[in-house]
Amino acid sequence: METQKETVAEVVSKFALNLTYDTMSPDLRYMTKRFILDNVGCMLGGGREESSREIVNVAKILGGEPQSTVIGFNFKTSFVSAAMTNATVGHSLELDDDHRVGTQHPGIEVIPTALAVAEYTGASGEEVIAAVCAGCEVAIRVGEAFLGDAYYQGFHPTGTCGVFGSAVAAGKLLMLTVPQMVNALGIAGSQSSGLREWKATGAWTKRYQAGHANFAGAMAAIMAKQGYTGPWTIFEGTFGVLRAYSYQLHYDENVIIDKLGEKFEMVDTSIKPHACCRFAQPLVDAALKVVKEHDLWPKDIKTVKIGTGKNTLIALTEPHDRKWKPQTGVDAQFSLPFSVAVAITRRIALAEEFTEKYFEDTEMLSFMERIEGYLSPEVEACWPESYPAIATIETYDGHTYTGKVDFPKGDPENPVSDEELEDKFRYLTEDRLSKDNIEKVVEILKNFETAADTRALMTCLSGL
Repeated sequence: METQKETVAEVVSKFALNLTYDTMSPDLRYMTKRFILDNVGCMLGGGREESSREIVNVAKILGGEPQSTVIGFNFKTSFVSAAMTNATVGHSLELDDDHRVGTQHPGIEVIPTALAVAEYTGASGEEVIAAVCAGCEVAIRVGEAFLGDAYYQGFHPTGTCGVFGSAVAAGKLLMLTVPQMVNALGIAGSQSSGLREWKATGAWTKRYQAGHANFAGAMAAIMAKQGYTGPWTIFEGTFGVLRAYSYQLHYDENVIIDKLGEKFEMVDTSIKPHACCRFAQPLVDAALKVVKEHDLWPKDIKTVKIGTGKNTLIALTEPHDRKWKPQTGVDAQFSLPFSVAVAITRRIALAEEFTEKYFEDTEMLSFMERIEGYLSPEVEACWPESYPAIATIETYDGHTYTGKVDFPKGDPENPVSDEELEDKFRYLTEDRLSKDNIEKVVEILKNFETAADTRALMTCLSGL
């Protein structure tokens, strides 16, 4: 009798439950801790945003058992609600990490869930690190299975794929069995969601899509623990997530399980230095490379032409009126001309730069009219394995300068140092935590494997 082939969800579940801190390589442990520190900083820094205050108000209205901390706001709610709220807040500044081939933000899909569930269960630092690693790996691989095309179908992979990573992290910390974890993935798949229509009006829903992924994944895990069932063929099935969400049926479920546990895709995750869309990061770097090398300022510049790929042009130049005249912070974060203009003008592109002070400035708007993007076949050929960019700047005195960036700052090939990462954390948290608590959090997370539980961390993260 032929042995029945395991489903993708079964393979994924066994991988996730077998992964422990002890089986992780030293490099993998180190990188996972970096991602946790980076995303905790984003959750704290994002608390300044109006959208964050509103989602916190929603969490208060919904109420819930005081199981887990809403980071930076000094109250507790249910672990599913805390995961949702912290992720929505953490995604608001567009400074959380990203994975280029998976085309998503894995850290913010998983880390809020892991911290919220760990606080509820009393899990150790080692257990949280392993849960984050397993969750990110699964979410990334689901994204990679769409072969770089999910965006063309109108989906936001942080929402559609992140729910599986959240379910895995929660499931590990809730100590699910293999069948329960498979059910959790099936339940999560029925909640996979996230449409890109937010870009039409610069709406806040992109931020909530990270929050919903955490909420739905955590909910799926606790439902499965209680005996609720989900389809075991959620990935490869006739009506599974890959077929339903793929662009022109372009997908490969084998990508999810190929060398799973041997090769970790999450090590290719990038840490963002600029507070804008992932696709804008290399554009900013390319433009900065030229203007810094030649000491150019807007008054010197006649035109700026940015060579990029098809998906970047769709994401950052459409609709035209909202990209060249941003109406909201979201519009600015996802605008090619604004991201480039503010970087050239300010020589940085952090959270403050993507506020009304700059995107409503008449001189900035005038300069943006001199900036355009074009489809570069050279850049497009690299998608989604890498996101290069080419900046060509023509000056009023007749000179033309060109700069190319193959790997933007923060990519594994051009990494952020530990010192730069900690400086970013301090920048994001300087008015959200006391100085003592900032340094305590850095120290705790640098040595998170020694923590018996998350109580000391969450005490520091509760608020000022």
